[in-house]
Amino acid sequence: MDVLSHAMTVYQKDGIQQYNGVPCEQSQVCSMLRKVGAHVANLFKSSAGGPAVFKSPESFELSPDGAFARENPGDMIALIFEVVVEGNRNPRLWYENGDGGIDGEINTTIRKFLVGPATIAGNPAEGVFEKTYKNAKQKLVTILETRLPF
Repeated sequence: MDVLSHAMTVYQKDGIQQYNGVPCEQSQVCSMLRKVGAHVANLFKSSAGGPAVFKSPESFELSPDGAFARENPGDMIALIFEVVVEGNRNPRLWYENGDGGIDGEINTTIRKFLVGPATIAGNPAEGVFEKTYKNAKQKLVTILETRLPF
């Protein structure tokens, strides 16, 4: 399944659109995925050695059969998108850029994915290393729910 199809299914769930304040239209969800993809791209290297650039992150594929792979940009974009939109209760968040807005929320979610719930340096061993998408999502949500305040 491609990331856009997955994201549309997630975003059509009851309440998600209202909580996020963004219309459930394909073009809007694509914009949201591109925002997430720009942050996730920093985890990957381009052929030139710098951060990757994802021009159409919505067209990436998820791993087959419910699997999850950290090295698959499609899995990463889908997971971060899903966890952010399901956890968000601020309908202005996607319209506010920077650390106090959607960029901060995406970065925090990625950081917690990588290093677990600690507030300072974190411990990479406490990050998400699950082999299925369902378990990776569950682990990330648990980390976010148990994170300590800054």
